[in-house]
Amino acid sequence: REQLEMLAIDSCQTQFLELAYELEGQVEVLLAPQYWVPTAGWNYTSVLQTWKKLARQHRDELDTIFLARQLVPVIIDAYEKSSPDSQAEYFV
Repeated sequence: REQLEMLAIDSCQTQFLELAYELEGQVEVLLAPQYWVPTAGWNYTSVLQTWKKLARQHRDELDTIFLARQLVPVIIDAYEKSSPDSQAEYFV
């Protein structure tokens, strides 16, 4: 493929900036945190189950932006559960 529609990664802020720079023009939507990530990271089971559910329910109209917007709250929830005292700001 010349370009990925979406890449979702679980990395910290420094890696995000470096990776975003390297992937410019090759990834349409980069779904990754721009801040500190709790050690536990994402609940990959929840993320992938949500992705599969959306793919089944929206088979014909599922696009990258819609998918990313649906996955971000699931990822935020995983971060908050693994680090409830976190004061990070989240952007959807």
